[in-house]
Amino acid sequence: MSMSLEDAIAVQNCDIEKRTGAEKGKMVCLGLESRPGWSGELPFYLFKCPHCGTLVKDYLHGFPGYEYLNCLECGCKVNYPMKVGEHKPMGKRDFIARFLRSLWILVKLRFS
Repeated sequence: MSMSLEDAIAVQNCDIEKRTGAEKGKMVCLGLESRPGWSGELPFYLFKCPHCGTLVKDYLHGFPGYEYLNCLECGCKVNYPMKVGEHKPMGKRDFIARFLRSLWILVKLRFS
């Protein structure tokens, strides 16, 4: 699965400051957008994939406490927020651990 043509053009046409920030490893917010079939808007981010090095535009996936961005070129999941220099893709084990931790917190809140 690769980036849509619209997203690829948006990456090429974004401000030089935002591109430079993303090239340096920051996740740069590009603003709110909506897609066909969505009921609202979500913030979209520009980031450099730590695995393939591609500049990618994506929105947050997951839920609070476990949010990530997908590289639409190589499929890598990148933790959010990502600190500069912390290019560590999220593995399946990390996903399961964070999911179970979040689920445990929700159960505790529900029954306390």
